Amino acid sequence: MPKPRDRSELTVPSRTEALARVREFVRAQALRSGFSEDQVDQIVIAVDEACTNIIKHAYGGDASQRIRIRVEAHSDRLEIVLLDRGKMFDEAAYQEPDLAALIRTGHRGGLGLMLMRRLMDAVRYEHRNGTNMVRLIKYHRCTPP
Repeated sequence: MPKPRDRSELTVPSRTEALARVREFVRAQALRSGFSEDQVDQIVIAVDEACTNIIKHAYGGDASQRIRIRVEAHSDRLEIVLLDRGKMFDEAAYQEPDLAALIRTGHRGGLGLMLMRRLMDAVRYEHRNGTNMVRLIKYHRCTPP
């Protein structure tokens, strides 16, 4: 796999107050990589959702933990890698929510992964050696090669 042409990292505490800093960091990197404002907004929302999931689910609200964000700019895409050492996500057990049922019941939440998948070209998850890694990918073209 070719190395990125640019790579930046940020580590933040696992607190919702840190999300503004994450959004600013990701926005700056995406703009520098040449994405349109609409694409940048999509990327920022997806990263915000992923970090929120880490805070709520992986760390269970434990603000003493850390989230590492790595942004890799490639010639054809931007990859945002989120790393945490929280609870493992069981991707096999995930079922996309029924939007109509959520609306009927007034239930809030549960849309993060679905939203990430719709806003990004690819969302990949893996767990290795006690570390969770979420990789969010957005291509410069409309469709991945």
